[in-house]
Amino acid sequence: MFRPVKRENQSLSHDEIEALLMRNTWGVLSLYGKEGYPYGVPVNYAYVDGAIVFHSARSGHKWEAIEANNKASFTVVDASDVVEEEYSTAYRSAILFGSLERLEGEERLEAFQKMTDALAPHVSREANEKAVNHCEGAEVFKLVVRHFSGKVGRLVVRQ
Repeated sequence: MFRPVKRENQSLSHDEIEALLMRNTWGVLSLYGKEGYPYGVPVNYAYVDGAIVFHSARSGHKWEAIEANNKASFTVVDASDVVEEEYSTAYRSAILFGSLERLEGEERLEAFQKMTDALAPHVSREANEKAVNHCEGAEVFKLVVRHFSGKVGRLVVRQ
């Protein structure tokens, strides 16, 4: 069902993919829209215990798409630089496939707290806890990963 990276020599290892996911804070969540169109939406996330965790309002296009079909893919681009003289791109990215679960109760609060800690590491823990405890309007989802792969263009990214 899931395909291997076509150029195996460009594959990232499991550890490299996890490091990529840990150091980034946004990616594109791709869903199957209610009207039958693909829907890709950038979201802030945290990589927590092997899953992508993000929040959402309880209405809107993303919400409706998740309610209609919980299967999703998630893409994170860690580095990208056009190398004009090679007609190519130096890049590093990962793509994950899985199903979305809405978190509730203590699991929701714990995931939300880990997400705020990851997204706002310079804000005090007390302020993050207060934000989580007072945010009743947001749902928290996790992407339970069924498969993932990563790929790197073996070109040097220009600084």
